[in-house]
Amino acid sequence: MTLMSTKANPCPNYSGKSIYIKQVALIVFLSHIGSFVPADAATVGLTDRIFCATGSKLMTAEQSTFMIDLHQVGLMLRQATSRSLCLLDEFGKGTLTEDGVGILGGTVNYFVACDDPPKVLMSTHLTELFNDGCLPKSEKVKFFTMSLLRPDNNCTDDKDIVFLYRLVPGRALHSYGLHCALLAGTF
Repeated sequence: MTLMSTKANPCPNYSGKSIYIKQVALIVFLSHIGSFVPADAATVGLTDRIFCATGSKLMTAEQSTFMIDLHQVGLMLRQATSRSLCLLDEFGKGTLTEDGVGILGGTVNYFVACDDPPKVLMSTHLTELFNDGCLPKSEKVKFFTMSLLRPDNNCTDDKDIVFLYRLVPGRALHSYGLHCALLAGTF
């Protein structure tokens, strides 16, 4: 299981984490239909299903986005096999922080407790998940983040940050929310 944190060595907003996990699903799908895969070489194991809880944007749905995500994760928990790929992007974000951390932590704990768990990629802003006791100590859980370039590690000027869109081991320490707001033109 891979957890991509967004706040707990740098994996901030706008760093490409959501695109990365969706890209993994597309590559797995393309390889299974015999299509071109954008890589010099790739070894993709047999995958029976791809489950996604990536923030549904159904405007006509009579349920909240959070309720749709809960339904998708419930389906994932009931039907995923060791050959499944499960993607969770910001799961638990649509409710109170404490509830979101509990639901996401419970989901991670469920997958870790499986004898033969599915392949899971998840990203989160819920840094409380990394507090002691929320996640089990397990070799099944690995942390990654998206790298960025700063002129100086002590730099407080968010203007000079450059996102490298590359997955690296570690956890994010900052969300760089101000920098993201500047990029989006909302600040």
